[in-house]
Amino acid sequence: TLAILARKIVLDNLGTMEATTERLSLKKEQDRHNRSQLLGNEVTRRKRKKKGSGGASNSTMAEATEIQKSLSRTQALLGNELQRVNHVASAINEDGKVLQDTMDEHQNIDVGKAKKALTNLQLAQQRERHYLMASMAFFLLVVAYILWARVILHMPFVDTTIVAVRNLLTS
Repeated sequence: TLAILARKIVLDNLGTMEATTERLSLKKEQDRHNRSQLLGNEVTRRKRKKKGSGGASNSTMAEATEIQKSLSRTQALLGNELQRVNHVASAINEDGKVLQDTMDEHQNIDVGKAKKALTNLQLAQQRERHYLMASMAFFLLVVAYILWARVILHMPFVDTTIVAVRNLLTS
C-alpha cells in the first residue's frame, strides 16, 4: 500500500495522458489489493487444500478458519467505511446548517433601511461634488485676480491703454 500511495503522489504532479493511464492501472491494482484483502488469498487456500494431509476434518477446519478470517476482514473494512460515511454525513449536516444560517440572515435584511442608507449616501456624494466645484471656482477666481493685479496691469501697453481710457473719461 505504500507503493500505491507513492505512485499517487507522483501522479498528482503529472497532468498528461500518461498520468491518466497510470491512474487507471493504479486503480486496478488497488482494486486487486482490496479484493485480495477482502476475500483472502485464494492461492494460499488452494495450496492448503492440496496439501491437506490431515484429512477432511483438517480441510474443513482450515476452510472455516479462512472464512472466519475473511469475515473479520470484511467486518473491519465495513466498519471503516461506515465511520467514513458518518464523517461525511456530519460534514454535510454542518454545511447545511451554515447555508441555512446564511439564508436566514439574508432573508432578514431590511430593504427599507438599506434603501434609505443608499439615498443618504447619494445625497452626501452630491453635496461633496458641489463643495468641490465651488472650491475650484474660488481657486480659479483667486488665480485670475493675481494674474490681473501682478502681470497684466504692469504690462506697458496696458498702462498706456488705461491712461488713455482715463483721459477720455475725464475730458
